[in-house]
Amino acid sequence: MYAESRAATPVDEHDVATTPSFWAANFAGYGKLSVYQYLALLTDLRWRILKRLVPPGGKVLEAGSGIGQWVDFLNRRGMCAVGLDYSADLVEQCRKMYPKYEFYHGDIRKMDLPSNSFAGLVSWGVVEHLVEGPQAALSEFLRVLEPGGVAIITLPEDTPRHRHASQLIFDYPGKSPANSAFFQYFMTQAELTELVRQAGFEIIETGVHGRACLALGFPRLYSKVAGNSALFRICNTLAYLLVGWRKDCRGSVHCVARKPRD
Repeated sequence: MYAESRAATPVDEHDVATTPSFWAANFAGYGKLSVYQYLALLTDLRWRILKRLVPPGGKVLEAGSGIGQWVDFLNRRGMCAVGLDYSADLVEQCRKMYPKYEFYHGDIRKMDLPSNSFAGLVSWGVVEHLVEGPQAALSEFLRVLEPGGVAIITLPEDTPRHRHASQLIFDYPGKSPANSAFFQYFMTQAELTELVRQAGFEIIETGVHGRACLALGFPRLYSKVAGNSALFRICNTLAYLLVGWRKDCRGSVHCVARKPRD
């Protein structure tokens, strides 16, 4: 397991860079789910897994719902999806954009939601940002799922390429411990699987997913174009075409697990 730090001001009381205000700012330019994004999600491995394991109409929680696009997508695909996020600003924004859906403000480590109430739970790139580790969140995921309910959890994969890219992009000259803070953990499939198992889940499957991205394929180029959105999109597409076949350029690992029925 690898702990990535990034320059951050301000940080929270635990010297962690990922604060609610950080995520509100990070998603500031995002809007409602576009047609292109909707079509892309139809082919997403995470959706194919969820569709296979959760019955139509099943109630699904997105733990760490961000801008709410997955909640919208899942509801449009026949599930009853709700979102929870610890950024009050993002929750309010989601409620305005998607007034037909439910969004809750809360912490995934202690959710004010009833036990045994969801057929499915998804959490995309969230638990890795907990500096104390994901154990408390995983225990909560188990609690709110009904017996037989399925959780799909993703986070960044720990590979030599991912560590190298992180160091090139974020461990830049002039950065010092005084202006850096914990951002996230990278984990191997085995490490994530063991943590999920220890929380009380039965493991269904694990794997690597996602599109090859510019940051992992060409980290130096990423650093040069990250501030230019149009150029970044072009370079990211080219990176996918050039290194899309490489699993170590995809960046994310997932674990699919079930709450025991007994």
